[in-house]
Amino acid sequence: MEREFISKIDKFCDEKHMFNEVKHIVAGVSGGADSVCLLEILYNLKKKYNYTIDVVHINHCIRGKEADEDEAYVKKLCEEKNIEFYGYRIEVKKIADEKKLTEEEAGRQVRYDAFNKIASKYNEKTCIAVAHNMNDVCETMMFNLIRGTGLKGIASISPVNGNIIRPLLCVKREEIEAFLEEMKIEFKIDRTNLLEEYTRNKIRHNIIKYMDNINPKAIEHMARAAAIAGAANDFIGEYVRKTYNNTAAEVENVKNKKIYKVYLDICKIMLENLYIQKEVIRLAIMNVCGKLKDIEETHISDIIGLMNKQSGRYVMLPYGIIAKREYNELVITQENVNNQEINDFKNDIYGQYIDENNSDIKNIYP
Repeated sequence: MEREFISKIDKFCDEKHMFNEVKHIVAGVSGGADSVCLLEILYNLKKKYNYTIDVVHINHCIRGKEADEDEAYVKKLCEEKNIEFYGYRIEVKKIADEKKLTEEEAGRQVRYDAFNKIASKYNEKTCIAVAHNMNDVCETMMFNLIRGTGLKGIASISPVNGNIIRPLLCVKREEIEAFLEEMKIEFKIDRTNLLEEYTRNKIRHNIIKYMDNINPKAIEHMARAAAIAGAANDFIGEYVRKTYNNTAAEVENVKNKKIYKVYLDICKIMLENLYIQKEVIRLAIMNVCGKLKDIEETHISDIIGLMNKQSGRYVMLPYGIIAKREYNELVITQENVNNQEINDFKNDIYGQYIDENNSDIKNIYP
């Protein structure tokens, strides 16, 4: 089973070209089953693909002694494999409160900030490896569907996203645990994953489990549907970018070089399918604001409606975004908002980096 499991993941990584020209991999390892498995797989494939491995572990400072034990265990794993270890202690709850984020959102942001910090050390091609598996694809798809989503949300989690790779997306959680049991590799259990106060845990322990009772292959089928949606979304996304380039004129701030206004040619946009029109508008908002959170379908529909109204009419959206019709153009801009406050997260994160021998503690955000 051991060799079959590793070969299955290796084949998947090869099909997705995950390790092409990669010289360094920064792996996020929490100490849980998924991330410990990820580390073992990367270590087994290291000679074949000729990359180095750095491990980043984040202690969220929420679970006290348990979290400290997880940190110590991951550090020990790295020492046994002679892998560079970077441990961070970051008060995620404090950051979540200050930034008005959920602990999950804040935790994710600090993790990827730490991953990118270590990856930036290298001039050669470097990837960030995270341990999402097939179950995570289904849970995320269901989470997105419940909140309301489009193709991108149905696609859920992609195997490769920029410099982020997910080698375990081809295997289920039960396969991972069976592999670790066979290899007699220990892993830690995060008790917060068992608490149903988190929406994702409710989906994991109730909805997905019930679906598995209806059809034991439900997870595989949903993961396949996510992959199909992802391919369709990629194709449409490329077409939307081409349409945007053909219809949009961007205005930059001279000082910070950030786009603060986009003019869209109404005549050209209206030649496109309604779905494409909406996606072009979303892309314009993204380029101006830097995010699409809280931008709902009703907002986009209101902007579409401006194309059939007289010049001077406008609609207001979250984050100070204003969409206005000016003659034959739609103008998307953002007013009375400090872009630095919106886009700059990491300068306000508080954390510490623990070096390998714990003899020196440095601030990771100077």
